[in-house]
Amino acid sequence: MTDREDKTPKEHEKPKAEPATPLLQPQGAAFALRVAEIPLWHLLLTALLALLSIKLVGLVYPGLGAGAGLSAGVEAGVSAEEQARADGQTPALPVARISFLLIVQNLILLGAVLALLRVHRLKLADLGLRKLSTRQVLNEIFLGLLLVPAMAILNLVLLSLYLQFLREMPEVSQLPILLSGETSRFGNGLFVATVSLFVPFSEELLFRGLVFVWLFALAGPLPAALVSAGIFAAVHLPLGLIPLMFFFGMVAAWRFVVIGSLWAPILLHAAFNCANVLLFFAARDLMAEVNSQNAVWLWLVSSLAGLFF
Repeated sequence: MTDREDKTPKEHEKPKAEPATPLLQPQGAAFALRVAEIPLWHLLLTALLALLSIKLVGLVYPGLGAGAGLSAGVEAGVSAEEQARADGQTPALPVARISFLLIVQNLILLGAVLALLRVHRLKLADLGLRKLSTRQVLNEIFLGLLLVPAMAILNLVLLSLYLQFLREMPEVSQLPILLSGETSRFGNGLFVATVSLFVPFSEELLFRGLVFVWLFALAGPLPAALVSAGIFAAVHLPLGLIPLMFFFGMVAAWRFVVIGSLWAPILLHAAFNCANVLLFFAARDLMAEVNSQNAVWLWLVSSLAGLFF
């Protein structure tokens, strides 16, 4: 066999995926320099389009925020739609339609990011999508699950502060609003899949992969984490969620820096979302079977189990 024949197979081998390296190491942050070449106005235009997509659900269906209430499905014999009409509100969308709207929303967000990358001849790998080991994957999933009780405790602390200083109880969960409509096995399953897989990928691609990496190359890890977490929190309503979302954004940025791969915050986000949604469904079904002042209990359980997605 000639030398030429020996080399031919190697020439056609696919390049191995770049392993994850902490961003604070020189080789770990090399990809960030390519992202930093994107002009600021290009970044702002992409962010604007992405943020508009985040508001898509409310724009398409103005009655969504009315929320037939936390008592929907709790009072025996009263459906969410009947309760909404009785209160003079627009009935909430079925969960299946909410899921489809979220898919469209995140397709727009993902498309905005991919279009920007294409214009500047960048790839997803340039945003830090680097290979993780099996142990790292399991660690991020575990941390995402661990965040559920941690965020629940933080939520209770914030609620006590709201009551003490504001004398009112702000809305601190999106799930009772989004899931106040008609449910079905298909709708529930589609919603879980959407917020556990698609939403974490598209949101982390924008907020950590694009915004954080761009700022990281220019200002360093702490300013990048603070600004990206602040933007991430600001686009998630209701207002009572903002401190929680900021904390989550800081944790996601920390995992990105420590691990050096965008898959770390994606997996963290996915595990957290999945656990919260499943807990919310379980809590709502449980409270629907109880026959006493259930709205208060459902609100309490949902504030613990369904903080946000």
